[in-house]
Amino acid sequence: MRINTLFILMFFCTTIAFTHSSFANESDSDQRSIARNIKSVEKFLFGMPNVDFERRYLRDGTTPHNNQWDMTNWHPELWVQAEGGVTEVINKFYDSGVIIEQYEDEVPVLEVGETFMRLSPLDQRRVIEFVDYAFKITEKQPHGVFYVVFDHKTKGQELVGIHTINGLQFQ
Repeated sequence: MRINTLFILMFFCTTIAFTHSSFANESDSDQRSIARNIKSVEKFLFGMPNVDFERRYLRDGTTPHNNQWDMTNWHPELWVQAEGGVTEVINKFYDSGVIIEQYEDEVPVLEVGETFMRLSPLDQRRVIEFVDYAFKITEKQPHGVFYVVFDHKTKGQELVGIHTINGLQFQ
């Protein structure tokens, strides 16, 4: 088997050396036919390229994707158990830029960052539910409401939604 491979490799190298030396003397059509022959020898030696590849980012609406969590079985306690505590989860929100700041005007305000805006609406709702779970804002306030605001650096603040005891309402 190795001798055959060695023989084919020597033949291939000789053909290339002969082709390169004779390119200057040949016409254009002959050069093209020689180049085609070289490509066919390459296909014979190395095989056809493997074009079977995985399409990682599909957004065609028909290909099903596995869900990481089931939509109905999520509770804020799951994140607390996974991270070891409420403060750890909130700190990770701040570290990753999901939450930028929280303050109180007339109504409590949660300022979110660019990372929050890139989350899916389902995950955005889960983050806001977790913040309400952690700080119990809707239970402590008389009307049980807080604003979710995104701060554009150039345009100012934009109201993303309002969270009440009934959940997050996007604007």
